[in-house]
Amino acid sequence: MSKSWFKSRRFRITLTAIVVLLIVFLFLPEKDQALLFTVKRGDLLIRIPVDGELQAVESFIVKAPSNVWGNIRIVKLAPEGSIVKKGDFLIQFDTSEQMQRLQEAQNKLETALANLASTKADIQNEMAELENDIKMETYSLEQARLQAKNAIYEAENKRREIELNLKKAELRYAQLLRKKESLQKIHQARLRQAELEVEQARLEVKQRQEDLKRLTIYSPADGLVVYKKVWESGGMTKLKVGYTPWRSQALIEIPSHSKMKVMASINENEISRVKKGQQVEVRLDAIKDTLFSGTVTDIATLARQDDEKEKNVFDIEILINEADPRLKPGMTAHCNILVQKIENVLQVPIEAVQIKEGKSFVLDEDGDPIAIKTGQSNDDFVVVTEGLKEGDRIQLRASASDTPAQNKVKPKKKKPKSVSRRVIILR
Repeated sequence: MSKSWFKSRRFRITLTAIVVLLIVFLFLPEKDQALLFTVKRGDLLIRIPVDGELQAVESFIVKAPSNVWGNIRIVKLAPEGSIVKKGDFLIQFDTSEQMQRLQEAQNKLETALANLASTKADIQNEMAELENDIKMETYSLEQARLQAKNAIYEAENKRREIELNLKKAELRYAQLLRKKESLQKIHQARLRQAELEVEQARLEVKQRQEDLKRLTIYSPADGLVVYKKVWESGGMTKLKVGYTPWRSQALIEIPSHSKMKVMASINENEISRVKKGQQVEVRLDAIKDTLFSGTVTDIATLARQDDEKEKNVFDIEILINEADPRLKPGMTAHCNILVQKIENVLQVPIEAVQIKEGKSFVLDEDGDPIAIKTGQSNDDFVVVTEGLKEGDRIQLRASASDTPAQNKVKPKKKKPKSVSRRVIILR
């Protein structure tokens, strides 16, 4: 083998080693790499976090019919969780028993109408017969009166007979008139009774028709279908097809999603900072891609014992400002109540502040400590009242060789200018 071949191989190995070393050097994290923050002025927002549950501001309860007797077993239901409009179908009850009762009522009405027609016909016939008798008796009376008028020319015995016949005719006529008057009263009573039976039968038919309509229930408002729990077979269960409710039993709740609220609770040591009208950020586990806004609308007057937290808490109500069909009762809500806004102040991330012997300090970009005085803070930032100015750059965390947990201040070390740094700028 020639020396040139060895030289060529040695060159390739050397070049490969250099490339590997460069890759390792470039991609291995630097122990002394620092994350920097540029100090600027901004508004410090102080919020109180609370968790709660979404509820509808307005909700409608749909109940079983209160005045329908008999078996009203449920045969059809609108799906739970579906969005309905006012007037949409909700519940269908079994109609077979009510249909039978309606048919019976209609049969009664037909019978009553036939009886009324028969009564009217009987009255008409009886009155026609009586009127004919009165007409004939009127003629007989007129003849008797005429004979009595001419009786002055007759013998005494004949005259007395004529006068007696006149009195008999007058008596029969009077009896017929009294009979007519009495019969008219009887006829009026019979007719009224027959008409009353028709009226009652019509009312019963109308009632059965209304009962039949009540067996189909429609939504009283726009909203979400939520089944109520019912008692069946010795335990509570969700409403389902085949269930037979009692009268006026609550079956479905229709919460309106046009206005939703969060019901939450806050510890008693923070309640003094919460006021009606404060703005709230609301996030939902079920809708993570959307940030909702809200307003504190109600604060309980009295505290209550929270058994889980073993603390006294106050219930608060937060109204969601947006209307969104995705909002549903029961969703878990995470809220941040804006209790204070401090405008145009210097602030730094809390993680940049270290404490030693009760004094606060930060590290500049070279790792040198800077004593500061701090003011109010939130979960992320703290106000700096002394020690820093706008534009200063500080370390967000100590370098890997430091031990911030022990609050040690390392002496100033000059770092190569080639050391890379990431800078966070407060907007």
